[in-house]
Amino acid sequence: MGLAEEFTLSPERVAEGIGRLPSLPALAMELLQHIDGEPDTGEVAEMIGQDPVLTGSLLRIANSSFYGLQGRIGTIPDAITVLGLGNVRTLAMSMALANVFNRAGGAPVAMRRFWQHSGAVAICTKSLARRLRVNESAAFAAGLLHDIGRLVLQSAFPGHFSAVCTYQQHVDCEAFQAENTVLGTDHAQIGAWLARSWNFPDTLQRAIAYHHTPDCLEANRLAGLVHVADCVVHALDICEDEQERVPRIDDAVWRCYELPRDQMVAVLGEVETHFGTACDILLAA
Repeated sequence: MGLAEEFTLSPERVAEGIGRLPSLPALAMELLQHIDGEPDTGEVAEMIGQDPVLTGSLLRIANSSFYGLQGRIGTIPDAITVLGLGNVRTLAMSMALANVFNRAGGAPVAMRRFWQHSGAVAICTKSLARRLRVNESAAFAAGLLHDIGRLVLQSAFPGHFSAVCTYQQHVDCEAFQAENTVLGTDHAQIGAWLARSWNFPDTLQRAIAYHHTPDCLEANRLAGLVHVADCVVHALDICEDEQERVPRIDDAVWRCYELPRDQMVAVLGEVETHFGTACDILLAA
């Protein structure tokens, strides 16, 4: 039996693996459904307040040095007033989603690298979105979730994930290329299947599915932003991974989203300043 036949993952097998993951919390699902809109402030505060553990964690983070507001925020409405509805919603959604995957298991070092990269891509995508007048909350969510297919592989198919890593060590290629060779699919497609099964908004499903295939981006600016942010973060070598291969930004996508040099330098500065705290928040969820 060849390598491809031994480890091929059909949509049916992936669906079985997704079914073994912890279920998505209702709160995260509600927040994601409203990610493209502007829900009522009171409605968001009430939704978050129904989860006392999440409320406590969110207030602790809101009062941390990350925001420089120690001791000033005592309630979720206070947090929304001071930090803004978008930031609070994004924080709550991120922590609820991270909790699902942290409970699903995975090697601590691998999980830390995953959240380092995902947190950095989320910050970078949000920073780009702010300068290009794209919805920042949706951009952060797309950046955070773009590689969730890799977590499905780690959690539900550890043997397959290991085979991909072994192949990549011997062949100089990107992860999604190794996955397609070994598995017959890749983490972007697997992540999109998960996003569809969890009823993520269509824009998030497409951003996850197409962040490595910019020729499919005409209908989704968000996927283009994630593609750029993903390549930028890999180039920064935030995870200090010896096996990491820096992907090339698609020329057509870069022409669409290219920023002046001073703004791009500012984006990189935001990523390098905040990614560590973002990673700690996600690991502690």
